[in-house]
Amino acid sequence: MAALAADSVFRFKGSPTKHVFSGNVADIHYAGALLFIDTGGGVQAVPAAGDTFAGIVCYQQTVVTAGDPVEAYIDGLFLLPLGTAITAADEGDLAIIDISGTLSDNPADIVSNIDSTGAANDIAIGRIYQVTTEGMWVKLEPKLYTGVLGYF
Repeated sequence: MAALAADSVFRFKGSPTKHVFSGNVADIHYAGALLFIDTGGGVQAVPAAGDTFAGIVCYQQTVVTAGDPVEAYIDGLFLLPLGTAITAADEGDLAIIDISGTLSDNPADIVSNIDSTGAANDIAIGRIYQVTTEGMWVKLEPKLYTGVLGYF
């Protein structure tokens, strides 16, 4: 997969909390994209080792200058596109961005921690609650884990 190049359709249950973060570089953040807190502060679209998950971008926003606001949902239960090789057998597993795999803001690049290579800097998004024909329900857990190696 690749980083998002357009808004992504997503649904949620309940009333998730929104939070406004500071962008750290000029970037376009698409609706439904994963958002990451950079090790140096601020948020960015494409993660790197040591970054943590911030949330899911609410609507398309453009960061022109560092410090521009980016609004994201930081908790809740979200229906996201099926991640890489995610099946019903992955229900209950951590949903992660595998630091040794594709690093992007695309929810379709999420994998189960059981299916990843288990690097110390993998970025946990939350838990996979249910897998359906429509996608995967993921309970967001931002910044819960800074590295998930110990949770395998």
